[in-house]
Amino acid sequence: MGELPFVGTERAALVERLLVAFDEVRASDSPRLVTLEAGSGWGKSRVVQEFYRRLAAERQESGFWPASILEAVAEADRGSLESPGGRRKRIFPASFVAP
Repeated sequence: MGELPFVGTERAALVERLLVAFDEVRASDSPRLVTLEAGSGWGKSRVVQEFYRRLAAERQESGFWPASILEAVAEADRGSLESPGGRRKRIFPASFVAP
């Protein structure tokens, strides 16, 4: 089964706004928290998938994740029997306080 098509002008515009926010954060070197909030079945996961697909296709030279996050994930996975699905909806760091 192939990848589902990405449809909807509202969702496409949202991905564009996420890409702009990504570039702004990268240029400013200042973090920003972005949340997607909508009802069940609206397509939040698909928007995120499209966002990362576009990042990979258009910004290949830039890594998505800081080394600290990659190292923490690798450390958490060492010896873990947890399934990848069990890691869904986790955030890193575990707590976040906005400045």
